[in-house]
Amino acid sequence: MKHFGSVLLMDIGTRKIRTAVVEARDEFSLDISHLGEYQSDGFNCGAVSDLECTSESISIAINETRKQTGIRKFKEIWVGHSGCHIRSDNIAEIQSIAHNRVVTERFENRMNQRVMHHVPADHYLLHTFHRSSTIDGITRRSAVGLTGSRLVSSFHLVYTRLAVINNIQNAFNKAGYSVDKFVFNGYAASLSVLESDEKAMGCMVIHIGSTTCDYIVYQEGQPFLCGSINEGWSRLAKDVAVGVQIPMDRAENLILSDGCTSDILIAEDRPLNVKTFFGSPSRLTRRHLAKILSAAADEILCGIRDNLKGTICRGHLPAGVILTGGGAVTNGLVYSAENVFGVTSRIGDPLMPGQTRDYDPSWAPVIGLIRMALLEFQPSVRPETMWEYLSYPFISMWIHMFPNPKDPVEPEGEPSI
Repeated sequence: MKHFGSVLLMDIGTRKIRTAVVEARDEFSLDISHLGEYQSDGFNCGAVSDLECTSESISIAINETRKQTGIRKFKEIWVGHSGCHIRSDNIAEIQSIAHNRVVTERFENRMNQRVMHHVPADHYLLHTFHRSSTIDGITRRSAVGLTGSRLVSSFHLVYTRLAVINNIQNAFNKAGYSVDKFVFNGYAASLSVLESDEKAMGCMVIHIGSTTCDYIVYQEGQPFLCGSINEGWSRLAKDVAVGVQIPMDRAENLILSDGCTSDILIAEDRPLNVKTFFGSPSRLTRRHLAKILSAAADEILCGIRDNLKGTICRGHLPAGVILTGGGAVTNGLVYSAENVFGVTSRIGDPLMPGQTRDYDPSWAPVIGLIRMALLEFQPSVRPETMWEYLSYPFISMWIHMFPNPKDPVEPEGEPSI
């Protein structure tokens, strides 16, 4: 069957590159045709550290994805992005409305475009979220169809440093590809693990990667605060490796087998058979290991908590904290998050659209990208009869050429840009 369009979704991490492909084979079918995992090199803390290595890793991941799917060319490439260079801000746009004029979708779209002027010149806008609209002092989710004299629209902006984006784009260009859209990994991860009720109540999602922790806070159903810190699961392994004097790979295996970020959860303390760099046996026990991990986990989580100071987020998380990402499965981390933030916490397992089984939390950003792609490239409704199928293209053309005259082309009172 002829491909109508294919979108390649990529989450480039410090250790792994995860890919997914969403295919629109025609106007009425949309499929998830691929999920892949490949080695990543030359990428650290959400930025390019070695252009050659990063470009080679990207080239291998995309070429292998093309071989497995049989797709020669992708319509678009989306890339997840994270790191401490992520910034967010809440701003408001004010506009007077002409007397007795109705606010249209075109009116709100122009308000959305005006918020780009609030992004610093050396930064790149990732997302614009329309939080609410207030007409003459009355707050509404949307102002479309309403009348008034003064409109105040609230937006949440997420942006990042332009230099970091340019370096990633250069790595793709060197591999022979280009990126069409960058997405904040924390936002993508939240789409795969949150329910609408949790967003409405107020919650925070923390995506724990290898070298970064992305976080996003929802208030009243919309993002209110986003950010990222350059600390991740590798910080736990590093502290164990330094404290016990063992190699990093052995420290990682020790955390997975006997680690816990809270010594309170250690029911039975026992010695661990570990040898140091010098060949001498270590006196390490499970409780001692838990104390090392507890200090590192608390420092990471407190770094995120400190970023919430001065905002309403810190005391308004009724739905709790949701941990996702590969580091979220660390034993005891949920208990540590409850102690640091003072609210309930859980592990968020991403759910693929149309499926019932849960995936590993490390797949949360990619599955979130899939959900974004499915919403943006939503297929048309399939005609039920042969007559509807044959007449569909002509009806669409007629509607496009002759729009409804009741919808004004340039209504008065719209903001000028």
